[in-house]
Amino acid sequence: MNKKTNLRVCVVTHTFPRDKKDPTAPFMREFAQGLSQAGADVTVLTPWTRNLVTKTSSFGINTYKYIWPDIFHRLGYSRAMSADVSLKFYNYFLIPFMIIFGVINLIRISKNKKIDIVNVHWILPNGLIAYIASFFTKVPYVITLPGTDVYLVKKSRLLAHIAKAIADRSVGITSNNTYFLDTITQLGVDKPTEVISYPSDISIYKPSKRLRNKWRTTYKISSNTIVLTGVGRFVYKKGFEYLIKSFAKLNKLHKNTMLVLVGDGLLRSEYEKLVDSLGVGGSTLFAGMIQRDDLSGIYNMSDIFVVPSVIDKKGNVDGSPVALVEAMACGVPAVITNVVGISNDFKEKDYVSVVKEKNVQELTSSLSVLCNNNQKRKRYGARCATYATHNLSTRIIGNKYCEFFKKTMYE
Repeated sequence: MNKKTNLRVCVVTHTFPRDKKDPTAPFMREFAQGLSQAGADVTVLTPWTRNLVTKTSSFGINTYKYIWPDIFHRLGYSRAMSADVSLKFYNYFLIPFMIIFGVINLIRISKNKKIDIVNVHWILPNGLIAYIASFFTKVPYVITLPGTDVYLVKKSRLLAHIAKAIADRSVGITSNNTYFLDTITQLGVDKPTEVISYPSDISIYKPSKRLRNKWRTTYKISSNTIVLTGVGRFVYKKGFEYLIKSFAKLNKLHKNTMLVLVGDGLLRSEYEKLVDSLGVGGSTLFAGMIQRDDLSGIYNMSDIFVVPSVIDKKGNVDGSPVALVEAMACGVPAVITNVVGISNDFKEKDYVSVVKEKNVQELTSSLSVLCNNNQKRKRYGARCATYATHNLSTRIIGNKYCEFFKKTMYE
């Protein structure tokens, strides 16, 4: 088989942003855009959900229904897990139907569009769809591990056996975190692997003084206030509990600091109570869910972006939050924990601070260093923007994936 310039790729997922403003799994849209920009002919296959816009200019979106009536479509789109630690009970009934209809539709697309390679995101449940379909289509597939799927594999010996079979039949495995790759390879899987981040759309996420001023005015934040920002769902693995505790210590040292938490979830009331109990309610803003087209403004109004991710009590871990990539692209210096996938890239760098997970004192110390030095914040922020532009744009990540696809297909 000769190498093709334009790969025909089917991206299989169970979650996708409903439109450009939807904060649900926005990285999947940008991922598909990146493959398209790299020259691939891209088709996304995802379960049906209400209000999903399927018309795009750069790639195709195909949906499938797996149960009737429509109200019972409850899988995917950040609805399957409770606080990211347990599968909601009704999903045990729905998953077999999603797999069956997913297989049928993947076979149909593979044949009608003459797909060269399938890229399946989340080894469970979507890997099983690609695994079964491959027996009928003979189309190879690459697995991409975002994180929660690996957590499920570690929880169950049965799921571990299923995941190993899926991985063994694949032609390669990628992830945004070496922790996830190690978990799968430790099952005895011997396949080509590579760590590749999800991308950032640098045409949207970029430094902007206009947006900084606009959003500080919106939230009535003075120009001399140092804003620390965390973005993500309010689930245990995001580690916001430790950020709040760290901020309570930091705020005593630096009265001109403010904490902004963007997102929502089951733990919101718990975090609000923690903020009040620590006496920093007046310096903390719970901004709630922010539309995608407003996030660039949130990043730009920030002085420090914090990713306090942890391995939670159930063993679940944050991979490499896309919000971090976006904030860096906007020129915001970051403090991250050592369980964040992208932290491996910064061990020898001097523009992103990496601290131990759950270590409030170390996190406070790193934040304090940046709060004390405005010039350092600006210098680190500029370096973050340069790094994101040169390494994490949609086109660059798309090229990396296409090269990995070709390598695994033809070698």
